[in-house]
Amino acid sequence: MPWGRLHDQAGGDAKLLALSDAAWRMWGCGLIYCQARLTDGFIPEYAIVTFGVRAKNKAAVIEELCQSLVPGKGPLWLRVPGGYQVHDYLDWNDSREEVEQRRESDRRRKGFRPDSDRNRRRVGV
Repeated sequence: MPWGRLHDQAGGDAKLLALSDAAWRMWGCGLIYCQARLTDGFIPEYAIVTFGVRAKNKAAVIEELCQSLVPGKGPLWLRVPGGYQVHDYLDWNDSREEVEQRRESDRRRKGFRPDSDRNRRRVGV
């Protein structure tokens, strides 16, 4: 299972303090989405509705995340073709490649053999 990282001082970060509650929730849900699906920080436009953010105007919340709300600081999300990119995501979280390599290494270390009777039942082969 991959893990998203949230710095223990995030609650005092100026960029996060400037957010509305709905934007803070959407930002957090975006991080969870990215790590669960190993997107390297990319959030497709269509995924936003799955986040459970109750704001009536989600477009305004997204706009808030894509603006620089603190002088001298950039936005938390960047608009990219097809959706949004979490700013500096890979500076704080493992990439898809790193997670997959670690998973494979763990499988080898634990002796996972897809051809064994036990694992054949587990993976439905």
